[in-house]
Amino acid sequence: MSNLRLLLILKKSALNRGMNTGLETLVWGLAEKGICVYIVSGGCNPRKINYSIPKNVHYFFTGIEGITKLNCQKALEIIKKENVDIVIGRIDYLLPLTQLKDKPGKESPLLIAVQGSVKSTKLFYYRKIELIRDLIKGKTDLLDFKYRFFIRSHTHKIDKVIAISKAVKLNVEKYYKIQKNQCEIIYCGVDIEGFGFKQRGGEADRARKYKILYAGNVQKAKGVETLIKAASKVDYPIEIILCGNAKEKYLEHLRKLFSPQNKISKINYKGVLPQSELAAEYQNCDLFIFLSKSEGLGKALIEAMSCGCPVITSNIDTFKEIITNEENGLMVPIDDPLKVTKAIEKFINNIELRKRCSFNARKTVEKKFSKEAEIIPWIKMIETMKSNI
Repeated sequence: MSNLRLLLILKKSALNRGMNTGLETLVWGLAEKGICVYIVSGGCNPRKINYSIPKNVHYFFTGIEGITKLNCQKALEIIKKENVDIVIGRIDYLLPLTQLKDKPGKESPLLIAVQGSVKSTKLFYYRKIELIRDLIKGKTDLLDFKYRFFIRSHTHKIDKVIAISKAVKLNVEKYYKIQKNQCEIIYCGVDIEGFGFKQRGGEADRARKYKILYAGNVQKAKGVETLIKAASKVDYPIEIILCGNAKEKYLEHLRKLFSPQNKISKINYKGVLPQSELAAEYQNCDLFIFLSKSEGLGKALIEAMSCGCPVITSNIDTFKEIITNEENGLMVPIDDPLKVTKAIEKFINNIELRKRCSFNARKTVEKKFSKEAEIIPWIKMIETMKSNI
C-alpha cells in the first residue's frame, strides 16, 4: 500500500470543523497505512488548527466551494503530475473525471465514489430544474451542467461506489441507476479514542438537571421538534443541549415550542463544536436523542454511542442497522412525542437499563463502527481492485 497515491475531492474541508466527520477522517486513516494522499478542497485553508496533519497528506485549497471547473482542473493537474492511482469523492464530484476513461491507450486512475445520504426521486428532477436555472443565471459552468444534468449517463464509468449503509446502497442503485455489483457497503467509522467511553447507569437519583443531548443540523427533518415536545412532558428537571448548525429564527421557534412541566428545565444551544468539545458533551450528558426521519447512517449517533451515551432513536431502517431495542438503545416511532417521553422516563427510572445500553453501545461501535473497522475493508477493497486491473 505504501506506493499507492490517492486523491480526495471535497466540496469543503472539515479542517474548519475539527475533523470529526466524513471522508477526510477516512483518508487520514489510509495515510496512516502508508498511502500518499492529496486533497483538493473547495473553500480556504483555516488559519489555525489544533492538531497536526500527517506528513503524507497534502492539501490544495481552490478558494471556491463546490464542483467547479477550477476544482476539476486542479484535480486533473494533480492526477497527471503525481501519477495518482485512486480518486475518491462523491459521485457528482467525480463525474467530470470520467472523461479520462474515454482516452484510448491511457491508464486512468480508479474512481471510487462514496455516498452517505438518501435521496428522493423527486429531488432528482428538482435538481435538474435547479441546474437549468443556475446555467441561465451564470451560477454554474457548462462542464458542471453537462455531467450533473446527464448524471445517469456517466455513472457506469465510476469503478466502484461505496455506500455507508444498506439503506444508502438501495437508494444509490435506484437513484443513480447503478448496477448492484458496482456498489459495496462499508460502514462509516469513528475515532473510539477521541470519542472515549464513559459508563452510565451507576449513579443514584440526583437533584441536578437530567442532561439530554442532540448533535447535528438543528432542523425539523432531524426530529428536533419531536424531541422538544417530548421533553416538555417529562416531570423532571431537564437541560436540552443542542449542538450543530442552526438558524436563529428556528431556535426561537423551538424555545416557544418548549413548555416544560418542570419550570426549571431549559434549552441550551452551544453551536458547532470541534471534536474535543463535542466528545466532552457526549461524555457529560445523561442521554442522547436522535429522531431523524431519514439518515444515511448517523455519525453523531455512533459518536455518542462510542462515548457510552444511552440513546433514543427513531425506528427508521438505517438506525435498525445500528440499534437493537433495549440492548444498546431505545427505538421509537417517527413523530411520536408521547412515545419519546415514555422512553426518556424509562431511562431516568431504570438504572440497569441505562447501564446495559451504555456498555453495549460502546461494544457495538468497537465491533462495527470504529475507524479501524472502516479502514480494514477499504484497504481490502482497494487491493482487490488494483490486482484486477
